[in-house]
Amino acid sequence: MYNKEKSDLYKSYLNRTTFKAWKEGTNPNYQTVELYINSICDQKCTYCYLWKHKKDYFPPGSENNEKIMNNLVLFLDWLDENEMRPEKFEIFSGEIFSQQIGFDIVELLFKRLHRGQKIIVPSNMNFLFNDEKTEHIKKLFEISQLKGIAFHLSASVDGPYMEENRKIINKQLVRTPEWYDKLFTFAKQYNCGFHPMIYSKNIKDWKENWLWFQKNLKEYDLPYHNIYLLEIRDYDWNDEQIKDFSGFLEFLYYWLFDFCNHDKELFIKELFKNGFNILKTSLSTIGRGIGCSIQSTFTLRLGDLTIVPCHRLGYDFMETAKFVVDNNKIVDIEGKNIELGMSIATINHDSMPFCETCIIKDLCNGGCLGSQFETTGDVFTPIPTVCKLEHVKVITMLKALNRIGVLSSVINRVSENKKICINMLLERGEENGIY
Repeated sequence: MYNKEKSDLYKSYLNRTTFKAWKEGTNPNYQTVELYINSICDQKCTYCYLWKHKKDYFPPGSENNEKIMNNLVLFLDWLDENEMRPEKFEIFSGEIFSQQIGFDIVELLFKRLHRGQKIIVPSNMNFLFNDEKTEHIKKLFEISQLKGIAFHLSASVDGPYMEENRKIINKQLVRTPEWYDKLFTFAKQYNCGFHPMIYSKNIKDWKENWLWFQKNLKEYDLPYHNIYLLEIRDYDWNDEQIKDFSGFLEFLYYWLFDFCNHDKELFIKELFKNGFNILKTSLSTIGRGIGCSIQSTFTLRLGDLTIVPCHRLGYDFMETAKFVVDNNKIVDIEGKNIELGMSIATINHDSMPFCETCIIKDLCNGGCLGSQFETTGDVFTPIPTVCKLEHVKVITMLKALNRIGVLSSVINRVSENKKICINMLLERGEENGIY
């Protein structure tokens, strides 16, 4: 009886939120389906949690290609039967285009999705080493135009100064200047965005790495803001690296101000509109309680049709629910750990342990729940070194905006909670001679 009530409760929640949005085309906070494929990759990145914990995220049998493809068909059949059309399908995996199933999945989605829907794929772009694969992907873009289904590649490339962090398993493959030329040429032709990660290791080289990105974006006539920066919120930041991170952020604010020709109004406009993500996260207000996409994404591990909180919380005891299949058809949803799943889906990060009383809680981007579990043993308990990193991030922002001379104007454009938080920090900073 308890299991049935648990399942009914979770289905009721989905029917009032996610499934309602899929049927009515409303509420952008519930419009993303993430297809969680496997851990197979042609790289061995230093910071990759998928590589480190793949046996925890993917139970035996869940990476079977035949099951994955069959379950994708069942899920798409179920969506059609229930007249649901999520706006976006994101594919999360190791490197999806290092394996045939990646092409099979995208091609199947093109056959089954409807005009106006989107397919988004992060890729390390290593397919550019192979002319045949590159041509295959170009044909996928052609199909997307014919079908009216948007197809986007997010280039997970960190740049030449960060190569040590993203080693290719096949040591014969090297990202030479010629390879990077192919990358930017492809990105220009198919409007790819860049999504490098800001990692603790080699953080001191990120200023040069940034200038390299901007040089190439300009040379290949790509928008200067076609780059999304995100700091990796893992435990392994030491004080020296955090100091270097602060220096890079300060450099980035000044770089943007110089790019805007010291026009303060233009700088503020670009900061809020673009800000490369990393410069504006403390200032932006989102319609959910956690800064990352965990509350706006329906993550489905295709190999066993299991719903998990996110791709870093695929542990067996964290599985939220599972689709029930009978006679090769989805017939129901069975609740598993819905207590955790619904808690994550509805919580506000500023009410988590320690965060609740933190002075920067309204400016902090929050921690990564998966990283927090893997470090502290609790998804809701922050990592002390990451807290230090985020405090420094906020203080660096206030110092830079103050020196540029736009802090008061920026304060007038943020939410009331953020204003109060900033003013408290400024008062304490003045008392301690920081500002």
